[in-house]
Amino acid sequence: MDIIEHTADNAGLYSELIGRNAAENLGLKGFSGIAAEDKGHPMAAMLWHTVNSQDRGNHSSSEIVRMEVKDAAAAKELLDAYSRRMIEAGTEWSSFVFDKVQCSTSIEVLRDSGFTLTEGEGTDLYTSVGVLVNRLLVRIKGSDDSIYGLGTLKKRTFNEVIRDCLSKTKRELPEYLSNVGTEWFDPEVSCYSETECNINGMLLVHKLPEVALRAELLSSWDSAGETELAHMIKYAVSTAFELYPPETPVIIRRHDELSRRLSSYCLPNVKGRPSIYGKRREMR
Repeated sequence: MDIIEHTADNAGLYSELIGRNAAENLGLKGFSGIAAEDKGHPMAAMLWHTVNSQDRGNHSSSEIVRMEVKDAAAAKELLDAYSRRMIEAGTEWSSFVFDKVQCSTSIEVLRDSGFTLTEGEGTDLYTSVGVLVNRLLVRIKGSDDSIYGLGTLKKRTFNEVIRDCLSKTKRELPEYLSNVGTEWFDPEVSCYSETECNINGMLLVHKLPEVALRAELLSSWDSAGETELAHMIKYAVSTAFELYPPETPVIIRRHDELSRRLSSYCLPNVKGRPSIYGKRREMR
């Protein structure tokens, strides 16, 4: 069995196994992947995202984003290779949140590899453009002429705004958001709020290769408040309804307390999918 580094250059070879939505992350800051091959045939593959944490003695943690296996022996070799990389990198913890149904073929090998497993509600919410239109547009009253499509924003200004968002809101945001350009996001559905020439809010939506829309960021700062957040949501949902079929899937990421509160507002009583949580200490 050969262990192959999974990179942006060879992503097409393994996208059938881990999916194009996961494979497109290769090349973004912090994302890495490996695959186990048997005579040139991919038998297992995984993708993870590393986050550095200066307040933990410069140790880092790793979130396994996706793991797919065709063979248990290949999965074991894959995880052994992953463990070696974590130790070499000084990674303190590894974790994952997998859909309970999708991870059924890999769950035993993950347990055998030392991961502590628990069951719970998934961190992402799944809905559709049509459902959001029906549930939100009637609730959000009025309009706001201070909301603009992301496509009107220059790339340099966008980078400055992201830095402002990260520094002023102190939110637990994915690290790669500060390293991607406007081209990563849907330029029409994504939007921002601007008051007196000051950008003070942003809603960023990424279009996935396997056509779906994923809300990556919804945040406001300075003078903006809940009204601006609501109007950005209304702008994005209305624009998505004009551009995409109602059945287009929408994924809402709940990565911190604000995003969880906003998702509860957008989709009350909607729960995440049944999921398996895993965690393992790498450094001992």
